[in-house]
Amino acid sequence: MILWSLAWLPLVVVLALVWLAVRRRPGAGTGDPHAVRRFFQYLLLYGLFVVVVIGLGGLVGRLFGPRPESVLVGQGEALLARDLSFVAIGTPLYAILGWVSLQRLRADPGERSSFGWLVYSTSATITALAFAMPRLHAAVAALLGPRPFQAWEMGGLLVGGLAWWGHWLAVRRLPSTVPELPLLIGSAVGLVASALGLVGLLSESLEVLAPGREMLVVGSGMDRAGASLVAGGAVWVPHWWAAMRGERTPLWFAYVFVLGVAGALLAVLASSGVVVWDVLVWWIGDPRVADAGAHFEDVPGAVATAAVGGLIWWYHRAVVTSGETERGEPRRIYEYLMAGVGLVAAAGGATALLIGLLEAVGQGPSVVAGETAANTLLGAATFLLIGGPVWWYFWRRIQRLAPGSEVRSPTRRVYLFAVLGSAVVVAVTTLIALAFVLIEAVLEGRGGTETLLSVRLAAASLLVSAAVAAYHWAVYASDRDQVPAVTPGPRHILLLGSADDATVRDIRQRTGARVEVWGRTDSAPPWSAGEVVEALAGVTDEEVVVVATVDGPQVIGVERR
Repeated sequence: MILWSLAWLPLVVVLALVWLAVRRRPGAGTGDPHAVRRFFQYLLLYGLFVVVVIGLGGLVGRLFGPRPESVLVGQGEALLARDLSFVAIGTPLYAILGWVSLQRLRADPGERSSFGWLVYSTSATITALAFAMPRLHAAVAALLGPRPFQAWEMGGLLVGGLAWWGHWLAVRRLPSTVPELPLLIGSAVGLVASALGLVGLLSESLEVLAPGREMLVVGSGMDRAGASLVAGGAVWVPHWWAAMRGERTPLWFAYVFVLGVAGALLAVLASSGVVVWDVLVWWIGDPRVADAGAHFEDVPGAVATAAVGGLIWWYHRAVVTSGETERGEPRRIYEYLMAGVGLVAAAGGATALLIGLLEAVGQGPSVVAGETAANTLLGAATFLLIGGPVWWYFWRRIQRLAPGSEVRSPTRRVYLFAVLGSAVVVAVTTLIALAFVLIEAVLEGRGGTETLLSVRLAAASLLVSAAVAAYHWAVYASDRDQVPAVTPGPRHILLLGSADDATVRDIRQRTGARVEVWGRTDSAPPWSAGEVVEALAGVTDEEVVVVATVDGPQVIGVERR
Protein backbone atom coordinates (compact mmCIF):
# COMPACT_ATOMS: atom_id res chain seq x y z
CA MET A 1 0.00 0.00 0.00
CA ILE A 2 2.85 2.38 0.84
CA LEU A 3 4.59 1.72 -2.47
CA TRP A 4 1.32 2.24 -4.34
CA SER A 5 0.85 5.57 -2.60
CA LEU A 6 4.40 6.65 -3.40
CA ALA A 7 3.87 5.74 -7.06
CA TRP A 8 1.34 8.58 -7.32
CA LEU A 9 3.72 11.12 -5.74
CA PRO A 10 5.44 12.27 -8.97
CA LEU A 11 2.04 12.81 -10.65
CA VAL A 12 0.78 14.82 -7.67
CA VAL A 13 3.96 16.93 -7.68
CA VAL A 14 3.67 17.66 -11.39
CA LEU A 15 -0.04 18.57 -11.16
CA ALA A 16 0.67 20.84 -8.19
CA LEU A 17 3.44 22.60 -10.10
CA VAL A 18 1.17 23.07 -13.10
CA TRP A 19 -1.51 24.57 -10.87
CA LEU A 20 1.01 26.90 -9.21
CA ALA A 21 2.41 27.92 -12.58
CA VAL A 22 -1.04 28.80 -13.86
CA ARG A 23 -1.91 30.67 -10.69
CA ARG A 24 1.31 32.71 -10.68
CA ARG A 25 1.28 33.80 -14.31
CA PRO A 26 -0.56 36.81 -15.73
CA GLY A 27 -4.11 36.31 -16.79
CA ALA A 28 -4.75 33.44 -14.42
CA GLY A 29 -6.98 35.33 -12.07
CA THR A 30 -10.32 34.21 -10.78
CA GLY A 31 -13.73 35.55 -11.63
CA ASP A 32 -13.22 35.52 -15.42
CA PRO A 33 -16.66 36.09 -17.02
CA HIS A 34 -15.55 34.16 -20.13
CA ALA A 35 -14.52 31.05 -18.18
CA VAL A 36 -17.76 29.15 -18.81
CA ARG A 37 -17.75 30.05 -22.51
CA ARG A 38 -14.14 28.95 -22.87
CA PHE A 39 -14.78 25.69 -21.04
CA PHE A 40 -17.51 24.56 -23.45
CA GLN A 41 -15.81 26.09 -26.49
CA TYR A 42 -12.52 24.25 -26.05
CA LEU A 43 -14.22 21.09 -24.83
CA LEU A 44 -16.29 21.00 -28.04
CA LEU A 45 -13.25 21.92 -30.11
CA TYR A 46 -11.27 19.02 -28.66
CA GLY A 47 -14.14 16.58 -29.20
CA LEU A 48 -14.46 17.65 -32.83
CA PHE A 49 -10.70 17.36 -33.25
CA VAL A 50 -10.76 13.72 -32.11
CA VAL A 51 -13.71 12.98 -34.40
CA VAL A 52 -11.97 14.53 -37.43
CA VAL A 53 -8.66 12.76 -36.80
CA ILE A 54 -10.36 9.36 -36.49
CA GLY A 55 -12.52 9.89 -39.56
CA LEU A 56 -9.77 11.28 -41.78
CA GLY A 57 -7.35 8.62 -40.60
CA GLY A 58 -9.77 5.89 -41.64
CA LEU A 59 -10.61 7.40 -45.04
CA VAL A 60 -7.04 8.28 -45.98
CA GLY A 61 -5.94 4.82 -44.90
CA ARG A 62 -8.30 3.27 -47.45
CA LEU A 63 -6.37 5.07 -50.18
CA PHE A 64 -3.27 3.02 -49.31
CA GLY A 65 -4.95 -0.35 -48.92
CA PRO A 66 -8.03 -2.18 -47.64
CA ARG A 67 -8.57 -2.82 -43.96
CA PRO A 68 -8.25 -6.48 -42.87
CA GLU A 69 -11.46 -8.44 -43.12
CA SER A 70 -13.21 -8.71 -39.78
CA VAL A 71 -14.89 -11.80 -38.45
CA LEU A 72 -17.84 -9.62 -37.49
CA VAL A 73 -20.33 -9.45 -40.33
CA GLY A 74 -20.88 -5.90 -41.56
CA GLN A 75 -18.14 -4.28 -39.49
CA GLY A 76 -16.33 -3.03 -42.59
CA GLU A 77 -19.40 -1.12 -43.75
CA ALA A 78 -19.96 0.21 -40.24
CA LEU A 79 -16.39 1.54 -40.05
CA LEU A 80 -16.74 3.19 -43.45
CA ALA A 81 -20.04 4.77 -42.40
CA ARG A 82 -18.44 6.00 -39.18
CA ASP A 83 -15.48 7.57 -40.99
CA LEU A 84 -17.70 9.25 -43.60
CA SER A 85 -20.04 10.69 -40.97
CA PHE A 86 -17.15 11.87 -38.83
CA VAL A 87 -15.57 13.69 -41.76
CA ALA A 88 -18.80 15.04 -43.25
CA ILE A 89 -20.12 16.47 -39.99
CA GLY A 90 -17.01 16.96 -37.88
CA THR A 91 -14.71 18.65 -40.42
CA PRO A 92 -16.83 21.75 -41.23
CA LEU A 93 -17.80 22.22 -37.59
CA TYR A 94 -14.20 21.90 -36.45
CA ALA A 95 -13.04 24.28 -39.18
CA ILE A 96 -15.60 26.94 -38.22
CA LEU A 97 -15.04 26.69 -34.47
CA GLY A 98 -11.28 26.46 -34.95
CA TRP A 99 -11.24 29.61 -37.11
CA VAL A 100 -13.30 31.54 -34.53
CA SER A 101 -11.03 30.35 -31.72
CA LEU A 102 -7.92 31.26 -33.71
CA GLN A 103 -9.15 34.82 -34.27
CA ARG A 104 -9.84 35.22 -30.56
CA LEU A 105 -6.43 33.86 -29.66
CA ARG A 106 -4.69 36.29 -32.00
CA ALA A 107 -6.69 39.33 -30.87
CA ASP A 108 -7.02 38.75 -27.12
CA PRO A 109 -4.01 38.02 -24.89
CA GLY A 110 -6.42 36.97 -22.15
CA GLU A 111 -7.65 34.16 -24.40
CA ARG A 112 -4.13 32.76 -24.70
CA SER A 113 -3.68 32.89 -20.93
CA SER A 114 -6.94 31.05 -20.25
CA PHE A 115 -7.02 27.59 -18.72
CA GLY A 116 -9.21 26.34 -21.58
CA TRP A 117 -6.58 27.08 -24.21
CA LEU A 118 -3.90 25.47 -22.05
CA VAL A 119 -5.91 22.27 -21.71
CA TYR A 120 -6.96 22.13 -25.37
CA SER A 121 -3.53 22.88 -26.84
CA THR A 122 -1.88 20.30 -24.61
CA SER A 123 -4.55 17.62 -25.03
CA ALA A 124 -4.82 17.99 -28.81
CA THR A 125 -1.05 17.92 -29.30
CA ILE A 126 -0.59 14.80 -27.18
CA THR A 127 -3.66 13.10 -28.70
CA ALA A 128 -2.28 13.60 -32.21
CA LEU A 129 1.03 12.23 -31.02
CA ALA A 130 -0.66 9.19 -29.48
CA PHE A 131 -2.56 8.63 -32.73
CA ALA A 132 0.56 8.70 -34.93
CA MET A 133 3.18 7.09 -32.70
CA PRO A 134 1.85 3.47 -32.65
CA ARG A 135 1.58 3.54 -36.44
CA LEU A 136 5.12 4.87 -36.76
CA HIS A 137 6.23 2.04 -34.49
CA ALA A 138 4.46 -0.51 -36.70
CA ALA A 139 6.01 0.94 -39.87
CA VAL A 140 9.55 0.82 -38.46
CA ALA A 141 9.01 -2.69 -37.07
CA ALA A 142 7.90 -3.84 -40.53
CA LEU A 143 11.10 -2.42 -42.04
CA LEU A 144 13.29 -4.16 -39.45
CA GLY A 145 11.52 -7.51 -39.24
CA PRO A 146 9.30 -10.01 -41.00
CA ARG A 147 6.01 -8.55 -39.81
CA PRO A 148 4.06 -7.10 -42.75
CA PHE A 149 2.97 -3.50 -42.45
CA GLN A 150 -0.73 -2.88 -42.87
CA ALA A 151 -0.78 -0.22 -45.60
CA TRP A 152 -4.08 1.24 -44.38
CA GLU A 153 -2.38 2.39 -41.17
CA MET A 154 -0.47 4.98 -43.22
CA GLY A 155 -3.62 7.07 -43.10
CA GLY A 156 -3.48 7.32 -39.32
CA LEU A 157 0.25 8.03 -39.45
CA LEU A 158 -0.13 10.88 -41.96
CA VAL A 159 -3.22 12.42 -40.38
CA GLY A 160 -1.86 12.12 -36.84
CA GLY A 161 1.52 13.51 -37.89
CA LEU A 162 -0.01 16.49 -39.69
CA ALA A 163 -2.36 17.17 -36.76
CA TRP A 164 0.59 17.08 -34.37
CA TRP A 165 2.61 19.43 -36.60
CA GLY A 166 -0.24 21.90 -36.89
CA HIS A 167 -0.81 22.06 -33.17
CA TRP A 168 2.94 22.20 -32.56
CA LEU A 169 3.07 25.40 -34.64
CA ALA A 170 -0.01 26.79 -32.90
CA VAL A 171 1.46 26.19 -29.46
CA ARG A 172 4.74 27.83 -30.45
CA ARG A 173 3.13 30.91 -32.03
CA LEU A 174 0.24 31.29 -29.58
CA PRO A 175 1.74 30.08 -26.29
CA SER A 176 -0.45 29.34 -23.32
CA THR A 177 0.35 30.18 -19.71
CA VAL A 178 2.36 26.94 -19.46
CA PRO A 179 3.83 26.54 -22.97
CA GLU A 180 6.32 23.93 -21.81
CA LEU A 181 3.61 21.47 -20.70
CA PRO A 182 3.02 19.72 -24.09
CA LEU A 183 6.76 19.75 -24.73
CA LEU A 184 7.53 18.00 -21.49
CA ILE A 185 4.73 15.45 -21.86
CA GLY A 186 5.93 14.65 -25.37
CA SER A 187 9.49 14.42 -24.07
CA ALA A 188 8.41 12.00 -21.36
CA VAL A 189 6.53 9.79 -23.83
CA GLY A 190 9.45 9.71 -26.25
CA LEU A 191 12.05 9.16 -23.53
CA VAL A 192 10.20 6.20 -22.00
CA ALA A 193 9.53 4.61 -25.41
CA SER A 194 13.11 4.99 -26.63
CA ALA A 195 14.49 3.77 -23.29
CA LEU A 196 12.33 0.64 -23.44
CA GLY A 197 13.48 0.05 -27.00
CA LEU A 198 17.14 0.41 -26.10
CA VAL A 199 16.68 -1.90 -23.12
CA GLY A 200 15.09 -4.47 -25.41
CA LEU A 201 17.95 -4.29 -27.92
CA LEU A 202 20.63 -4.64 -25.24
CA SER A 203 18.75 -7.42 -23.50
CA GLU A 204 18.35 -9.42 -26.69
CA SER A 205 22.03 -8.91 -27.51
CA LEU A 206 23.15 -10.08 -24.05
CA GLU A 207 20.96 -13.15 -24.27
CA VAL A 208 22.76 -14.15 -27.47
CA LEU A 209 26.10 -13.92 -25.67
CA ALA A 210 24.90 -16.07 -22.78
CA PRO A 211 26.27 -19.66 -22.77
CA GLY A 212 23.95 -22.22 -24.34
CA ARG A 213 21.89 -19.61 -26.21
CA GLU A 214 21.17 -20.06 -29.89
CA MET A 215 22.06 -17.41 -32.42
CA LEU A 216 19.60 -14.56 -32.76
CA VAL A 217 16.90 -15.20 -35.33
CA VAL A 218 14.81 -12.64 -37.16
CA GLY A 219 11.60 -11.81 -35.38
CA SER A 220 12.88 -12.60 -31.89
CA GLY A 221 11.93 -9.16 -30.61
CA MET A 222 14.75 -7.06 -32.03
CA ASP A 223 12.43 -5.52 -34.60
CA ARG A 224 9.94 -4.35 -31.96
CA ALA A 225 12.71 -3.04 -29.72
CA GLY A 226 14.36 -1.22 -32.60
CA ALA A 227 11.02 0.27 -33.62
CA SER A 228 10.45 1.55 -30.09
CA LEU A 229 13.89 3.12 -30.07
CA VAL A 230 13.38 4.85 -33.43
CA ALA A 231 9.80 5.97 -32.79
CA GLY A 232 10.57 7.13 -29.26
CA GLY A 233 13.66 9.00 -30.40
CA ALA A 234 11.71 10.69 -33.20
CA VAL A 235 9.28 11.99 -30.56
CA TRP A 236 11.77 12.79 -27.80
CA VAL A 237 14.33 14.77 -29.83
CA PRO A 238 12.11 17.65 -31.11
CA HIS A 239 10.14 17.96 -27.88
CA TRP A 240 13.19 17.97 -25.63
CA TRP A 241 15.13 20.28 -27.96
CA ALA A 242 12.34 22.83 -27.78
CA ALA A 243 12.00 22.41 -24.00
CA MET A 244 15.75 22.91 -23.53
CA ARG A 245 15.64 26.18 -25.45
CA GLY A 246 12.78 27.53 -23.33
CA GLU A 247 12.63 28.84 -19.80
CA ARG A 248 13.62 26.48 -17.01
CA THR A 249 10.42 26.67 -15.01
CA PRO A 250 9.45 24.66 -11.90
CA LEU A 251 7.59 22.26 -14.19
CA TRP A 252 10.75 21.81 -16.27
CA PHE A 253 12.76 20.99 -13.18
CA ALA A 254 10.02 18.63 -11.99
CA TYR A 255 10.28 16.69 -15.25
CA VAL A 256 14.07 16.48 -15.08
CA PHE A 257 14.26 15.55 -11.40
CA VAL A 258 11.29 13.17 -11.21
CA LEU A 259 11.73 11.29 -14.49
CA GLY A 260 15.28 11.93 -15.66
CA VAL A 261 17.09 11.79 -12.32
CA ALA A 262 15.05 10.00 -9.65
CA GLY A 263 13.21 7.68 -12.04
CA ALA A 264 16.40 6.67 -13.83
CA LEU A 265 18.27 6.10 -10.57
CA LEU A 266 15.44 3.95 -9.20
CA ALA A 267 15.62 1.84 -12.37
CA VAL A 268 19.37 1.47 -11.90
CA LEU A 269 19.06 0.46 -8.25
CA ALA A 270 16.19 -1.96 -8.83
CA SER A 271 17.80 -3.70 -11.81
CA SER A 272 21.19 -3.82 -10.10
CA GLY A 273 19.47 -5.40 -7.11
CA VAL A 274 18.09 -8.16 -9.33
CA VAL A 275 21.57 -8.99 -10.60
CA VAL A 276 23.24 -8.92 -7.19
CA TRP A 277 20.45 -10.92 -5.56
CA ASP A 278 20.53 -13.61 -8.27
CA VAL A 279 24.29 -13.96 -7.86
CA LEU A 280 24.10 -14.16 -4.06
CA VAL A 281 21.25 -16.66 -4.10
CA TRP A 282 23.08 -18.84 -6.63
CA TRP A 283 26.31 -18.94 -4.64
CA ILE A 284 25.27 -18.88 -0.99
CA GLY A 285 21.45 -18.98 -0.96
CA ASP A 286 18.74 -21.45 -1.91
CA PRO A 287 18.19 -21.29 -5.70
CA ARG A 288 14.79 -22.53 -6.81
CA VAL A 289 16.19 -24.26 -9.91
CA ALA A 290 19.44 -26.12 -10.49
CA ASP A 291 19.94 -24.88 -14.07
CA ALA A 292 22.07 -21.73 -14.25
CA GLY A 293 20.40 -20.54 -17.45
CA ALA A 294 16.96 -20.69 -15.90
CA HIS A 295 18.14 -19.07 -12.66
CA PHE A 296 19.82 -16.13 -14.40
CA GLU A 297 17.19 -15.63 -17.10
CA ASP A 298 16.32 -12.16 -15.74
CA VAL A 299 19.93 -10.96 -15.62
CA PRO A 300 20.27 -9.77 -19.27
CA GLY A 301 17.18 -7.58 -18.96
CA ALA A 302 18.32 -6.25 -15.59
CA VAL A 303 21.81 -5.42 -16.87
CA ALA A 304 20.32 -3.66 -19.90
CA THR A 305 17.93 -1.69 -17.69
CA ALA A 306 20.75 -0.63 -15.39
CA ALA A 307 22.87 0.50 -18.34
CA VAL A 308 20.09 2.52 -19.99
CA GLY A 309 18.93 3.96 -16.66
CA GLY A 310 22.48 5.00 -15.86
CA LEU A 311 22.81 6.72 -19.22
CA ILE A 312 19.55 8.63 -18.70
CA TRP A 313 20.55 9.58 -15.15
CA TRP A 314 23.98 10.78 -16.26
CA TYR A 315 22.55 12.92 -19.06
CA HIS A 316 19.89 14.65 -16.97
CA ARG A 317 22.34 15.19 -14.13
CA ALA A 318 24.67 16.94 -16.58
CA VAL A 319 21.78 19.06 -17.88
CA VAL A 320 20.84 20.22 -14.38
CA THR A 321 24.36 21.01 -13.17
CA SER A 322 25.82 22.41 -16.40
CA GLY A 323 26.95 26.02 -16.32
CA GLU A 324 26.89 26.31 -12.50
CA THR A 325 29.69 28.43 -11.11
CA GLU A 326 28.54 28.06 -7.51
CA ARG A 327 26.34 25.78 -5.48
CA GLY A 328 22.77 26.73 -6.37
CA GLU A 329 19.37 25.25 -5.63
CA PRO A 330 19.29 22.96 -8.70
CA ARG A 331 22.43 21.19 -7.51
CA ARG A 332 21.05 21.04 -3.98
CA ILE A 333 17.80 19.52 -5.20
CA TYR A 334 19.75 16.96 -7.21
CA GLU A 335 21.96 15.90 -4.29
CA TYR A 336 19.12 15.75 -1.76
CA LEU A 337 17.04 13.77 -4.24
CA MET A 338 19.87 11.28 -4.72
CA ALA A 339 20.29 11.00 -0.95
CA GLY A 340 16.55 10.43 -0.58
CA VAL A 341 16.48 7.65 -3.17
CA GLY A 342 19.44 5.95 -1.51
CA LEU A 343 17.81 6.34 1.90
CA VAL A 344 14.60 4.68 0.71
CA ALA A 345 16.56 1.73 -0.71
CA ALA A 346 18.70 1.40 2.41
CA ALA A 347 15.67 1.65 4.72
CA GLY A 348 13.92 -1.05 2.69
CA GLY A 349 17.01 -3.24 3.00
CA ALA A 350 17.23 -2.70 6.75
CA THR A 351 13.54 -3.56 7.13
CA ALA A 352 13.95 -6.73 5.07
CA LEU A 353 17.03 -7.63 7.13
CA LEU A 354 15.10 -7.44 10.40
CA ILE A 355 12.25 -9.43 8.87
CA GLY A 356 14.68 -12.11 7.73
CA LEU A 357 16.26 -12.31 11.16
CA LEU A 358 12.87 -12.71 12.84
CA GLU A 359 11.93 -15.41 10.32
CA ALA A 360 15.19 -17.20 11.00
CA VAL A 361 14.61 -17.05 14.77
CA GLY A 362 11.01 -18.16 14.45
CA GLN A 363 11.83 -20.72 11.75
CA GLY A 364 8.73 -19.67 9.85
CA PRO A 365 7.91 -19.11 6.18
CA SER A 366 9.31 -16.09 4.37
CA VAL A 367 7.18 -13.00 3.99
CA VAL A 368 8.03 -13.28 0.28
CA ALA A 369 6.05 -16.15 -1.15
CA GLY A 370 8.22 -19.00 -2.44
CA GLU A 371 11.45 -17.77 -0.82
CA THR A 372 13.34 -19.01 2.22
CA ALA A 373 14.53 -16.92 5.15
CA ALA A 374 18.08 -17.13 3.79
CA ASN A 375 17.00 -15.62 0.46
CA THR A 376 15.13 -12.88 2.31
CA LEU A 377 18.31 -12.01 4.19
CA LEU A 378 20.25 -11.95 0.94
CA GLY A 379 17.64 -9.63 -0.56
CA ALA A 380 18.03 -7.32 2.41
CA ALA A 381 21.80 -7.38 2.04
CA THR A 382 21.37 -6.50 -1.65
CA PHE A 383 19.32 -3.39 -0.89
CA LEU A 384 21.79 -2.32 1.78
CA LEU A 385 24.78 -2.86 -0.50
CA ILE A 386 23.16 -0.79 -3.27
CA GLY A 387 21.16 1.88 -1.47
CA GLY A 388 23.47 2.45 1.51
CA PRO A 389 26.51 3.70 -0.46
CA VAL A 390 24.35 5.99 -2.59
CA TRP A 391 22.85 7.62 0.49
CA TRP A 392 26.17 7.83 2.31
CA TYR A 393 28.03 9.35 -0.65
CA PHE A 394 25.58 12.16 -1.27
CA TRP A 395 24.68 12.77 2.38
CA ARG A 396 28.33 13.04 3.39
CA ARG A 397 28.90 15.63 0.66
CA ILE A 398 25.88 17.57 1.88
CA GLN A 399 26.87 17.44 5.54
CA ARG A 400 30.33 18.79 4.80
CA LEU A 401 28.65 22.03 3.68
CA ALA A 402 26.04 22.11 6.45
CA PRO A 403 27.92 24.45 8.83
CA GLY A 404 27.77 27.18 6.18
CA SER A 405 24.83 28.52 4.22
CA GLU A 406 23.49 25.00 3.64
CA VAL A 407 21.41 25.05 6.83
CA ARG A 408 19.42 28.01 5.51
CA SER A 409 18.62 26.32 2.21
CA PRO A 410 14.88 25.73 1.60
CA THR A 411 15.77 22.49 -0.20
CA ARG A 412 17.39 21.14 2.96
CA ARG A 413 14.40 22.04 5.10
CA VAL A 414 12.00 20.43 2.62
CA TYR A 415 14.12 17.28 2.55
CA LEU A 416 14.32 17.00 6.35
CA PHE A 417 10.60 17.61 6.84
CA ALA A 418 9.72 15.17 4.05
CA VAL A 419 11.85 12.43 5.60
CA LEU A 420 10.62 13.17 9.10
CA GLY A 421 6.99 13.28 8.01
CA SER A 422 7.23 10.05 6.03
CA ALA A 423 9.03 8.25 8.85
CA VAL A 424 6.50 9.42 11.43
CA VAL A 425 3.55 8.35 9.26
CA VAL A 426 5.07 4.90 8.74
CA ALA A 427 5.92 4.60 12.44
CA VAL A 428 2.42 5.51 13.59
CA THR A 429 0.80 3.19 11.05
CA THR A 430 2.98 0.22 11.94
CA LEU A 431 2.60 0.94 15.66
CA ILE A 432 -1.16 0.66 15.33
CA ALA A 433 -0.79 -2.56 13.32
CA LEU A 434 1.65 -3.95 15.89
CA ALA A 435 -0.68 -3.14 18.78
CA PHE A 436 -3.59 -4.77 16.96
CA VAL A 437 -1.68 -8.01 16.37
CA LEU A 438 -0.38 -8.17 19.94
CA ILE A 439 -3.77 -7.46 21.53
CA GLU A 440 -5.41 -10.03 19.28
CA ALA A 441 -2.77 -12.60 20.27
CA VAL A 442 -3.35 -11.93 23.98
CA LEU A 443 -7.12 -12.22 23.62
CA GLU A 444 -6.82 -15.49 21.70
CA GLY A 445 -4.20 -16.90 24.04
CA ARG A 446 -1.50 -17.15 21.40
CA GLY A 447 2.15 -16.38 22.03
CA GLY A 448 5.72 -17.39 21.38
CA THR A 449 6.93 -18.10 17.87
CA GLU A 450 3.56 -17.67 16.20
CA THR A 451 3.14 -14.14 17.54
CA LEU A 452 6.73 -13.28 16.65
CA LEU A 453 6.14 -14.23 13.04
CA SER A 454 2.84 -12.33 12.98
CA VAL A 455 4.44 -9.06 14.03
CA ARG A 456 7.70 -9.35 12.04
CA LEU A 457 6.67 -6.93 9.28
CA ALA A 458 5.19 -4.28 11.58
CA ALA A 459 8.00 -4.55 14.12
CA ALA A 460 10.74 -4.23 11.51
CA SER A 461 9.06 -1.25 9.84
CA LEU A 462 8.55 0.44 13.21
CA LEU A 463 12.19 0.05 14.26
CA VAL A 464 13.61 1.29 10.97
CA SER A 465 11.24 4.26 10.67
CA ALA A 466 11.92 5.23 14.29
CA ALA A 467 15.67 5.13 13.67
CA VAL A 468 15.34 7.23 10.51
CA ALA A 469 13.11 9.77 12.28
CA ALA A 470 15.43 10.01 15.30
CA TYR A 471 18.53 10.62 13.20
CA HIS A 472 16.95 13.27 10.98
CA TRP A 473 15.36 14.98 13.98
CA ALA A 474 18.84 15.28 15.48
CA VAL A 475 20.08 16.78 12.20
CA TYR A 476 17.16 19.24 12.17
CA ALA A 477 17.80 20.25 15.79
CA SER A 478 21.47 20.83 15.02
CA ASP A 479 20.58 22.96 12.01
CA ARG A 480 18.15 25.00 14.07
CA ASP A 481 20.88 25.83 16.57
CA GLN A 482 23.20 26.99 13.79
CA VAL A 483 20.73 29.30 12.04
CA PRO A 484 21.27 32.87 13.25
CA ALA A 485 18.41 34.80 14.77
CA VAL A 486 16.16 36.39 12.22
CA THR A 487 16.84 40.10 11.99
CA PRO A 488 13.89 42.40 11.36
CA GLY A 489 13.60 43.54 7.80
CA PRO A 490 11.42 43.49 4.72
CA ARG A 491 9.72 40.18 3.96
CA HIS A 492 8.07 41.38 0.73
CA ILE A 493 9.89 43.68 -1.71
CA LEU A 494 8.29 45.20 -4.81
CA LEU A 495 10.77 46.70 -7.29
CA LEU A 496 9.53 49.46 -9.61
CA GLY A 497 12.01 49.80 -12.45
CA SER A 498 13.53 47.80 -15.26
CA ALA A 499 12.49 44.15 -15.41
CA ASP A 500 15.87 42.58 -14.65
CA ASP A 501 15.38 38.94 -13.59
CA ALA A 502 19.04 38.47 -12.66
CA THR A 503 18.86 41.38 -10.19
CA VAL A 504 15.64 40.00 -8.71
CA ARG A 505 17.25 36.61 -8.09
CA ASP A 506 20.31 38.27 -6.52
CA ILE A 507 18.23 40.43 -4.15
CA ARG A 508 16.01 37.48 -3.23
CA GLN A 509 19.04 35.37 -2.34
CA ARG A 510 20.75 38.10 -0.31
CA THR A 511 17.69 39.23 1.64
CA GLY A 512 15.64 36.03 1.91
CA ALA A 513 12.53 38.08 1.13
CA ARG A 514 9.90 37.58 -1.53
CA VAL A 515 10.90 39.88 -4.38
CA GLU A 516 8.72 40.98 -7.29
CA VAL A 517 9.45 43.42 -10.08
CA TRP A 518 7.09 45.67 -11.98
CA GLY A 519 8.62 46.99 -15.18
CA ARG A 520 8.16 50.68 -15.84
CA THR A 521 7.11 51.92 -19.28
CA ASP A 522 9.48 54.92 -19.10
CA SER A 523 13.28 54.77 -19.21
CA ALA A 524 14.06 53.73 -15.64
CA PRO A 525 17.65 53.72 -14.34
CA PRO A 526 19.22 50.25 -14.20
CA TRP A 527 19.12 48.27 -10.99
CA SER A 528 22.10 47.49 -8.79
CA ALA A 529 21.54 44.65 -6.34
CA GLY A 530 24.22 46.00 -4.02
CA GLU A 531 22.61 49.45 -3.85
CA VAL A 532 19.17 47.96 -3.20
CA VAL A 533 20.44 45.75 -0.36
CA GLU A 534 22.34 48.71 1.11
CA ALA A 535 19.20 50.88 0.94
CA LEU A 536 17.19 48.18 2.72
CA ALA A 537 19.66 48.00 5.62
CA GLY A 538 17.99 49.17 8.78
CA VAL A 539 14.48 49.15 7.28
CA THR A 540 12.06 47.51 9.71
CA ASP A 541 8.94 47.52 7.54
CA GLU A 542 7.91 44.03 6.47
CA GLU A 543 6.55 45.24 3.11
CA VAL A 544 8.34 47.85 1.02
CA VAL A 545 8.36 49.32 -2.48
CA VAL A 546 11.73 50.18 -4.00
CA VAL A 547 11.66 52.78 -6.78
CA ALA A 548 14.59 53.19 -9.16
CA THR A 549 15.63 56.86 -9.36
CA VAL A 550 18.63 58.72 -10.77
CA ASP A 551 19.82 59.27 -7.18
CA GLY A 552 19.62 55.58 -6.34
CA PRO A 553 16.90 53.29 -5.06
CA GLN A 554 14.22 54.89 -2.90
CA VAL A 555 12.57 52.68 -0.27
CA ILE A 556 8.93 53.27 0.71
CA GLY A 557 7.25 51.28 3.46
CA VAL A 558 3.74 50.08 2.59
CA GLU A 559 0.97 48.01 4.13
CA ARG A 560 -1.14 45.82 1.88
CA ARG A 561 -4.83 45.41 2.68
